Amino acid sequence: MTTSGGSGDAMSRDVQPGCNASLPPSSATLNVNAAVAATSFTQSGGTLQGAGTFTVSGLYTWTGGVMSGSGVTQASGGLALSGSNPRDVNGPRTLNNPATANWTGTGTLRIGNGGIVNNTGTFDCQNDSTIIALLGTSTFTNSGTFRKSTG
Repeated sequence: MTTSGGSGDAMSRDVQPGCNASLPPSSATLNVNAAVAATSFTQSGGTLQGAGTFTVSGLYTWTGGVMSGSGVTQASGGLALSGSNPRDVNGPRTLNNPATANWTGTGTLRIGNGGIVNNTGTFDCQNDSTIIALLGTSTFTNSGTFRKSTG
């Protein structure tokens, strides 16, 4: 599943098992309003939003864009945050990392308006970039390992 502009609505249908999905740069929007699963996912821009739970069993590659809405993004196979573009978690969206997150590049991680990032795995900061609190409540909860290995 790839959205290239406008909106791609995954309201009541799961992505087929084994599917690799992507949300390219631009104004593309993926609406997740029910349980949706993908084997891997690349978000290089656009907006992932909605009230549903989006579970990625493999690697979630995030080089830019926004997560918003009241749902949950479950990065079960880990996160690769890279590049120079900002990545936003706008509330009340929750991003869960139970695996390994590797953060490289110069792009910031911005959390705001009730956004929540939960790390129960390993979050490895390999840069000198920042986590920025935007408007409203911002939460980064670490009950795993937060490490700055380089940068």
